[in-house]
Amino acid sequence: MASLNFEDEKIQFRLWFDEQRPLFSRSLSVMRSLLSELLADGKVFSPPVVTGRVKDRDECLGKFSRKYQTNLEEAGTPYEIKDHLTDIVGLRVVCLYETDVSEIRNLLQEHFEFLGIRIKRWTEWDDSDRFE
Repeated sequence: MASLNFEDEKIQFRLWFDEQRPLFSRSLSVMRSLLSELLADGKVFSPPVVTGRVKDRDECLGKFSRKYQTNLEEAGTPYEIKDHLTDIVGLRVVCLYETDVSEIRNLLQEHFEFLGIRIKRWTEWDDSDRFE
């Protein structure tokens, strides 16, 4: 039952998350396979690498706290933390060529509803002066 008590909601979220964790892991595996197969027929683009992860439970709590808690509590709106997290299971598609991004996005949009798109280019996280 939704409330305005963050400590109670954290406890409920942790219990729910731990119960659902196997489902999240299976979902990640299935979605990675599905995307990999869908994108493997690289007639227009080189097959990308599909990776993913299940967000850590405490990371989910931190995100909820940063993005939603204050507004919900100030508005007096009872909440359940799980209802505000849309990215517990996340996938990443890594393309070899930047020119492939739009073709891959178009193909994925034919098969999935997008909640959001974030495109990162190599230059945003390139640390080319380091090699380990």
